[in-house]
Amino acid sequence: MFAALPNHLKRNFIAYLALFFALTAPATAAGVVLMKGDPAGGDLTGTYPNPEIAAGAVGLNELSGFQGTFFRDIEPLAPGSCSGGSGRMIAGLSADDVAIVRPIEPFPFRWPVGLVLREGIEESGGGQAVIFYVCNVTTQDIDPPPSEFSYVVVR
Repeated sequence: MFAALPNHLKRNFIAYLALFFALTAPATAAGVVLMKGDPAGGDLTGTYPNPEIAAGAVGLNELSGFQGTFFRDIEPLAPGSCSGGSGRMIAGLSADDVAIVRPIEPFPFRWPVGLVLREGIEESGGGQAVIFYVCNVTTQDIDPPPSEFSYVVVR
Protein backbone atom coordinates (compact mmCIF):
# COMPACT_ATOMS: atom_id res chain seq x y z
CA MET A 1 0.00 0.00 0.00
CA PHE A 2 2.74 2.46 0.92
CA ALA A 3 4.74 1.43 -2.16
CA ALA A 4 2.17 3.17 -4.39
CA LEU A 5 2.42 6.43 -2.43
CA PRO A 6 5.38 7.92 -4.39
CA ASN A 7 3.60 7.34 -7.72
CA HIS A 8 0.39 8.80 -6.33
CA LEU A 9 2.24 11.93 -5.18
CA LYS A 10 3.94 12.33 -8.58
CA ARG A 11 0.65 12.00 -10.49
CA ASN A 12 -1.15 14.46 -8.20
CA PHE A 13 1.64 16.94 -7.47
CA ILE A 14 -0.20 19.96 -8.95
CA ALA A 15 -3.36 19.13 -7.01
CA TYR A 16 -1.44 18.90 -3.73
CA LEU A 17 0.42 22.13 -4.53
CA ALA A 18 -2.89 23.93 -5.17
CA LEU A 19 -4.31 22.51 -1.95
CA PHE A 20 -1.25 23.72 -0.03
CA PHE A 21 -1.63 27.30 -1.29
CA ALA A 22 -5.40 27.25 -0.74
CA LEU A 23 -4.90 26.31 2.91
CA THR A 24 -2.09 28.74 3.70
CA ALA A 25 -1.80 32.52 4.01
CA PRO A 26 -0.84 33.30 0.36
CA ALA A 27 -4.41 32.40 -0.68
CA THR A 28 -6.09 34.86 1.66
CA ALA A 29 -6.85 38.46 0.80
CA ALA A 30 -4.00 40.40 2.42
CA GLY A 31 -3.71 37.66 5.02
CA VAL A 32 -7.24 38.31 6.39
CA VAL A 33 -9.61 35.40 6.83
CA LEU A 34 -13.24 36.26 7.56
CA MET A 35 -14.91 34.03 10.10
CA LYS A 36 -18.54 33.61 11.08
CA GLY A 37 -19.48 36.41 13.47
CA ASP A 38 -16.75 38.81 12.28
CA PRO A 39 -18.07 42.38 11.90
CA ALA A 40 -18.65 43.69 8.39
CA GLY A 41 -17.06 46.97 7.35
CA GLY A 42 -17.08 49.55 4.59
CA ASP A 43 -20.51 49.78 2.98
CA LEU A 44 -21.72 46.72 4.90
CA THR A 45 -23.19 46.33 8.40
CA GLY A 46 -23.85 43.31 10.56
CA THR A 47 -21.67 40.25 10.75
CA TYR A 48 -20.46 37.54 8.41
CA PRO A 49 -21.70 35.34 6.81
CA ASN A 50 -24.82 37.55 6.28
CA PRO A 51 -23.87 41.23 6.25
CA GLU A 52 -26.31 43.81 4.88
CA ILE A 53 -25.82 46.97 2.84
CA ALA A 54 -25.42 49.92 5.19
CA ALA A 55 -27.96 52.73 5.20
CA GLY A 56 -26.90 55.42 2.75
CA ALA A 57 -24.30 53.19 1.07
CA VAL A 58 -26.16 53.22 -2.25
CA GLY A 59 -26.58 56.72 -3.59
CA LEU A 60 -26.87 58.63 -6.83
CA ASN A 61 -23.36 57.59 -7.91
CA GLU A 62 -24.52 53.97 -8.07
CA LEU A 63 -27.76 54.75 -9.93
CA SER A 64 -27.80 56.17 -13.42
CA GLY A 65 -31.01 58.18 -13.05
CA PHE A 66 -32.44 56.62 -16.23
CA GLN A 67 -35.88 55.29 -15.54
CA GLY A 68 -39.29 55.42 -17.12
CA THR A 69 -42.03 53.51 -18.84
CA PHE A 70 -42.98 52.64 -22.39
CA PHE A 71 -45.84 50.82 -24.11
CA ARG A 72 -45.50 47.92 -26.58
CA ASP A 73 -48.07 45.78 -28.36
CA ILE A 74 -46.09 42.60 -28.98
CA GLU A 75 -47.08 40.44 -31.93
CA PRO A 76 -48.24 36.84 -31.29
CA LEU A 77 -45.33 34.49 -30.62
CA ALA A 78 -44.96 30.98 -32.01
CA PRO A 79 -43.56 28.26 -29.74
CA GLY A 80 -39.84 28.80 -29.11
CA SER A 81 -39.74 32.24 -30.75
CA CYS A 82 -38.88 35.75 -29.52
CA SER A 83 -39.97 39.24 -30.40
CA GLY A 84 -37.00 41.17 -31.68
CA GLY A 85 -35.34 43.90 -29.72
CA SER A 86 -38.00 46.42 -28.82
CA GLY A 87 -36.66 49.26 -26.79
CA ARG A 88 -36.05 52.91 -26.14
CA MET A 89 -33.09 55.04 -27.22
CA ILE A 90 -31.69 57.03 -24.30
CA ALA A 91 -28.90 59.58 -24.64
CA GLY A 92 -26.04 59.05 -22.19
CA LEU A 93 -26.32 55.29 -21.76
CA SER A 94 -23.12 53.29 -21.52
CA ALA A 95 -22.58 49.74 -22.75
CA ASP A 96 -21.55 48.92 -19.14
CA ASP A 97 -24.95 49.99 -17.74
CA VAL A 98 -27.43 47.33 -16.64
CA ALA A 99 -31.08 47.63 -17.63
CA ILE A 100 -33.96 46.10 -15.70
CA VAL A 101 -37.26 45.93 -17.59
CA ARG A 102 -40.53 44.59 -16.16
CA PRO A 103 -44.14 44.57 -17.38
CA ILE A 104 -46.36 46.72 -15.17
CA GLU A 105 -49.67 46.62 -17.06
CA PRO A 106 -51.30 44.23 -17.18
CA PHE A 107 -49.96 43.42 -13.74
CA PRO A 108 -47.11 40.88 -14.16
CA PHE A 109 -49.04 38.04 -12.58
CA ARG A 110 -51.59 38.32 -15.38
CA TRP A 111 -48.90 38.04 -18.04
CA PRO A 112 -49.24 34.76 -19.92
CA VAL A 113 -47.31 31.87 -18.36
CA GLY A 114 -44.44 30.83 -20.60
CA LEU A 115 -43.27 34.32 -21.61
CA VAL A 116 -39.69 35.17 -20.66
CA LEU A 117 -38.31 38.72 -20.74
CA ARG A 118 -34.63 39.39 -21.50
CA GLU A 119 -33.32 42.94 -21.24
CA GLY A 120 -30.08 44.77 -21.81
CA ILE A 121 -28.27 47.76 -23.27
CA GLU A 122 -27.45 47.45 -26.98
CA GLU A 123 -26.14 49.61 -29.80
CA SER A 124 -29.11 50.80 -31.84
CA GLY A 125 -29.20 53.45 -34.54
CA GLY A 126 -25.93 55.13 -33.56
CA GLY A 127 -26.58 55.19 -29.82
CA GLN A 128 -27.30 52.99 -26.84
CA ALA A 129 -30.82 51.78 -26.14
CA VAL A 130 -32.63 49.87 -23.42
CA ILE A 131 -33.61 46.76 -25.36
CA PHE A 132 -35.83 43.84 -24.39
CA TYR A 133 -36.92 40.63 -26.00
CA VAL A 134 -40.04 38.66 -25.12
CA CYS A 135 -39.69 34.91 -25.74
CA ASN A 136 -42.26 32.12 -25.78
CA VAL A 137 -40.72 29.10 -24.05
CA THR A 138 -43.83 26.92 -24.39
CA THR A 139 -45.06 24.54 -27.10
CA GLN A 140 -48.18 26.67 -27.72
CA ASP A 141 -48.76 29.96 -29.56
CA ILE A 142 -49.04 32.94 -27.18
CA ASP A 143 -50.55 36.34 -28.01
CA PRO A 144 -49.15 38.71 -25.34
CA PRO A 145 -51.51 41.48 -24.25
CA PRO A 146 -50.58 45.08 -25.08
CA SER A 147 -48.36 46.00 -22.16
CA GLU A 148 -46.72 48.91 -20.42
CA PHE A 149 -43.17 48.27 -19.28
CA SER A 150 -41.11 49.97 -16.59
CA TYR A 151 -37.35 50.27 -16.88
CA VAL A 152 -34.49 51.41 -14.69
CA VAL A 153 -30.81 51.58 -15.62
CA VAL A 154 -28.15 50.92 -12.99
CA ARG A 155 -24.55 52.07 -13.38
